[in-house]
Amino acid sequence: MHIKNIEIRNYRALEYVEIPFQQCGVLIGENDVGKTSVLCALERFFQNKKISDRDEFFKNNIDQQIEITLLVLVADAKGLAPFLDKDGCVRVKRVFAFEKAPETFVIKPDNSTIKCPREISDRYFSTDNFHFIPVHRDLSVQFTMNKTALLGKLVRKTMQLKLEEPGVAESLSELEQALKAAVEPPRKQLEEYVREQLHNEEMGLLFADLDVILLRVLVST
Repeated sequence: MHIKNIEIRNYRALEYVEIPFQQCGVLIGENDVGKTSVLCALERFFQNKKISDRDEFFKNNIDQQIEITLLVLVADAKGLAPFLDKDGCVRVKRVFAFEKAPETFVIKPDNSTIKCPREISDRYFSTDNFHFIPVHRDLSVQFTMNKTALLGKLVRKTMQLKLEEPGVAESLSELEQALKAAVEPPRKQLEEYVREQLHNEEMGLLFADLDVILLRVLVST
């Protein structure tokens, strides 16, 4: 997916702004001119959740709706064919009213507007297609596996995709068995040591069963 253009109305510091994007873009400007608002608007668009914070509305005016419109070039656009312009792009607008579920519209090449079907919205314009990664000034924070850190977000998403590939489930099962086998010898040694120290030959030491499924939970959260 390539975002070609974004229009933002009544969001945070932005009453109205339109910004074209190249394949790689950089926002440059003085402090408090709205750079962060642009990035947060992109995140808000793809999150597609209702807004309950007055501060997200321009000058806290909740009587005005927030509108975020993207012009997007989608690589696999089979489901979008009826809505594409001559350049193969689709224009999608999301409208946010205070404390109401957002509405999604497709603006057709003739400028007519229709409600965007839910399946298209979920397939092309959800957080599965866009990852907002705020960068912390402290790189030691960013290069952790925390789910909000730069490295953590990238690695977790990559691992999640890999886990969905054919044959991975069998490999994980093999890994689980190998890890269980590797844990058993030190468990026995530790058990013998504890029995000796406590002078109790009937004492047993058990480890919780190892479950590689935890890896799936880790990378998908």
